[in-house]
Amino acid sequence: MKDQTDDKNEKAPRQFSLRALFGLTFAAVILMAVVFRNSPGFHALWSLYSLIAVLPILVVFVVDTTALINGRRLAIISLVIFGVALATPALRLASDLVFGILAFLLSFVGIILFGDWGPRGEQFWYPIACTMGAVANVSFLVGWVAFLSFVRWRKGIVLARRSSTLGSFLSLTVILPLALSGELNGVYPGYGLWAASLLALALGSWRAEVSTQS
Repeated sequence: MKDQTDDKNEKAPRQFSLRALFGLTFAAVILMAVVFRNSPGFHALWSLYSLIAVLPILVVFVVDTTALINGRRLAIISLVIFGVALATPALRLASDLVFGILAFLLSFVGIILFGDWGPRGEQFWYPIACTMGAVANVSFLVGWVAFLSFVRWRKGIVLARRSSTLGSFLSLTVILPLALSGELNGVYPGYGLWAASLLALALGSWRAEVSTQS
């Protein structure tokens, strides 16, 4: 019983710190987009679609802050959000509208461009953005499987928290190197849903109660 009480007492400050970290990261990304809004790369972030893309991320912050849904359910719902993100327009790269599922695949394919890595422009930033996206996607999948497994494997929740935290941080910041690559010409709701799914898993897994009997 004491272990359960200690677990809950330790969880509150960690959860607050994590939420603050993600909030500051999200605010820093938006501030950078504001400062460089007239630059060739960041001008693409200023549209109605980009504003709509931000909303799912803000909704997850509000839901977690107000505890409208418990941590376990928030983490489980993250998979639904992730699935919707795959079927939704996410980005416009050059002249092509890219849905979430294609963006998911491109994140892995783009890593091979490190073979043509150049000093500036697309050759420099695009493979970096792809790598960040690929790691975020793997982190989500690993974190979600680990989260489900923690009922039988206590250390699963530790892996779920760490993996999803890494993935969420990358999902919130990947838009910066992608914008600098010169390929980004629009951000759509699919990106916001994708980032929101990783954020929901991270915040939910940290707030989920852990039984000492598992």
